[in-house]
Amino acid sequence: MDNELVADDAGSRHGAGHHAPCQADRRKAGGDRGGGLAVRARVLVVGVGPLPFEATRSNPAVGIRSWQLADAASRSGAQVDLVLMPAPGAYGEHTPRAVEERSGVRIRRLPLGSFDDWRAVAAAAGGQAHDAVIGATIHGAFAAARAVVRGGATPFWADQFGHAMAEAQVKAHSDEEDRVLRYFRRRVRRVSAIADRFSVVSRSQLFACVGELGLLGRLNRHTFGERLVEVVPCPVVDTESLRPSESDPDQQAEFVVLWSGSFNAWSDVETLFTGVDGAMRRDPRIRFRCTGGEVPGQSTGAYRRFASLVAASDQRERFEMLGWVDPAKLQSVLTGSDLGLVVEHQSYEGELGSKNRLLEWATCGLPILCNPIGDFPAELTRRGGALSFTAGSGEELADRLVWAAGNRDALQQQACRARELVLQSYRMEDTTSAVVAWCSSPCRAGDAALVRRRSLLASLADWAEALRRGLAATSRPS
Repeated sequence: MDNELVADDAGSRHGAGHHAPCQADRRKAGGDRGGGLAVRARVLVVGVGPLPFEATRSNPAVGIRSWQLADAASRSGAQVDLVLMPAPGAYGEHTPRAVEERSGVRIRRLPLGSFDDWRAVAAAAGGQAHDAVIGATIHGAFAAARAVVRGGATPFWADQFGHAMAEAQVKAHSDEEDRVLRYFRRRVRRVSAIADRFSVVSRSQLFACVGELGLLGRLNRHTFGERLVEVVPCPVVDTESLRPSESDPDQQAEFVVLWSGSFNAWSDVETLFTGVDGAMRRDPRIRFRCTGGEVPGQSTGAYRRFASLVAASDQRERFEMLGWVDPAKLQSVLTGSDLGLVVEHQSYEGELGSKNRLLEWATCGLPILCNPIGDFPAELTRRGGALSFTAGSGEELADRLVWAAGNRDALQQQACRARELVLQSYRMEDTTSAVVAWCSSPCRAGDAALVRRRSLLASLADWAEALRRGLAATSRPS
């Protein structure tokens, strides 16, 4: 983070510590709504769609996260308004309903093309008084910070769905230029300056988030002893999904390895191809099935690179490239596969983040082969719920695939252990108890009185960075 962000808030006495009371205290005192009568809190959630139950060609992780937090707010007993920004390209030809209500959550979807449009968020959320605001993912949190919170008195929960700057690093590596770093740095700076509580996806990310808050001056005497950051892991979405497995699998039948979902910037397609192609040359039973492709609305080039490697291989007939599959058909794809595969670069994004597709596969009983990068993949591997291999090693990947094709009974035992783990610890209600508790009684951080000062410092840091870029551009030789 830039030096301009470091503020010695602990030395200020502008009323810090005398922050807004909890909603429970306001209701007990009579508050603004009915002279002592119990009133349901009203919570605004700003997130990104599509949501996991929408019939779209892809279900991005940001939509699952948005519904996870909205559902938690609803289970607290609050009235919930969910404003959704559409993820670029994720809806395809599908036109989403503008307004609907589901499970007690009133959903308002912004028009296609309005992703990152905080003014549209402000218009959609306007006219309603909210007792608390939740921003789901860094995109929803930044939009909420600009559109609704703006340094005001409303308690604000900012979700950090994966480490934004680590994700920016991966994207910068893929794009071969650093412009994206400024985009994410501005969002992290603004949100971290004013939010009262934060959520992350892993314990590793918790410490990274605490470090950022320390640089911003948020670890001060007023917040001492407060739990500013909570771990809210990625959840199991469909607990009823179960892939049927044969009690005595035919060891001679073809062995289908599945890649399902986006080819993100973290996808190591060179190792993926080297490992799968090498395994095919050693075992004629192995086939590769691929659903998904480029991240909708983005262009990392990963899918195109992989497709070109496949096209040049003399094993290409054993690669089944299906592209984006209708969600209604995806279950049959999972049922017809023998092993789910994730191959990623070694990166801080992976170390601090999580993988929704691993949760989905574990829930439905599909055996898994992955890199043990990040808290959840490492736990899955450590507890015997997945096979693993070293990141970047195509030879080791090929060895694991050949072993898996010849040991299907052992794979099914691993899949059973993985399913047991996720259903014990990663159901929606298991992952969001901290969010439910906060929504039941939304409170400000201990240093809330300093929020306007920090917001101004964040704006000045944005301005200073833009000025530096402008000066650097004008000083370059023509």
